Amino acid sequence: MNTTTQVVILAAGLGTRLFPLTLDRPKTLLPVCNAAILKYLLTQLSASGLHSATLCISDTGAAMLDAAAQCAPPGFELTVIHPPSTARGTLESFHLAMQEGACRFLVIYGDSLLRCDFQKVLAAHGENRQRGGLATILFHRPTDLTIPGVDGRTYHGVMSVNPSGAITRFKEKPLIEEVSTDFCLANAAVFVIEKELIDARRGPSAVDFSRDIFEHEATTQPGRLFGLDIGNGFRFDIGSPSRLFEANMKALSGHLALDFPRSTLRNGVSMGLNCIVSSDSTLVPPVLLGDAVTIEPGCQVGPNAILGNECRVASGARITSSLLLERVAVGVETSINMSIIGHDSSVAVPGGVVERALLGAYSSLQGTGRSPHFDTDEIELLLATKPETRTS
Repeated sequence: MNTTTQVVILAAGLGTRLFPLTLDRPKTLLPVCNAAILKYLLTQLSASGLHSATLCISDTGAAMLDAAAQCAPPGFELTVIHPPSTARGTLESFHLAMQEGACRFLVIYGDSLLRCDFQKVLAAHGENRQRGGLATILFHRPTDLTIPGVDGRTYHGVMSVNPSGAITRFKEKPLIEEVSTDFCLANAAVFVIEKELIDARRGPSAVDFSRDIFEHEATTQPGRLFGLDIGNGFRFDIGSPSRLFEANMKALSGHLALDFPRSTLRNGVSMGLNCIVSSDSTLVPPVLLGDAVTIEPGCQVGPNAILGNECRVASGARITSSLLLERVAVGVETSINMSIIGHDSSVAVPGGVVERALLGAYSSLQGTGRSPHFDTDEIELLLATKPETRTS
């Protein structure tokens, strides 16, 4: 790798579509199978021989700064910066992260679950550079490409490439009807870019990589942008509570290949350290328990249940198809189904069912009734399907 290549992880968005889960932590620190999204990313970078990165993250306090630092593997140098709340778009945050002397940048949007071969990306860009390329953009083929948002547009940047790999067209979030068989490759939010191209497009009106650099170059300077297939990797956008839920359930069931934390794995049950599970309780796989989880007698946990560190489940409770973050207390004979419960929350509905619930951190749900909910209709279908042979 060129010694002047800098790794920059952009994760400074407020994650408003994920409220209330992102009210006290950045999106990149939300958990998938009890590990932060950022941790998976930094672990992959380190395994690829990349041992330093600059992280742009929203300022949510010292505790989250420590949490981000703890995501770094041993020997990995993570520099954290907090772009001001007035920063416009990804380019302004990136400019604040640029280190003196760097002439090439590996840029990663750190708010999505990602698996890719970073060395392959860098090597491909080196070859493209010899052909006059100034950027190499990773692409994938997401199954939700043609699912419209509220404005009738896809959530993805879309491109097409010619047989030599050069990008012939790029558009950020086009209308669904614009997507076609020859214009259907989605930006995987990982790219290598030369400082030369950034400097050429730098100015007060340029705020976003996709709209202000990639769209412009694909239109006016063909042959300077190249695409690279993500291959056996994947990118899974986590832009809403239901998408976070889906990512966790897919990873737990094996739909997404992730090396999530575990201490022991037996018969589809992964259990962390210092867990106390009553012999009178039943764990129905797949189940993932974090460290120091306590499950009292007469409980059923699973199928499709993830409990974060230090969760406590009182006697007779039932937890199915749900994600509980750290230190959640579940009351006696309380049933939770198809729900996300934020960290340090308490749910106690004796004899009742909490279903399709979305609770933020430090919440308390007592007695009867439901909390604000999210749409999980598609998740019900997902849980009934078999793992895919190829994820993209």
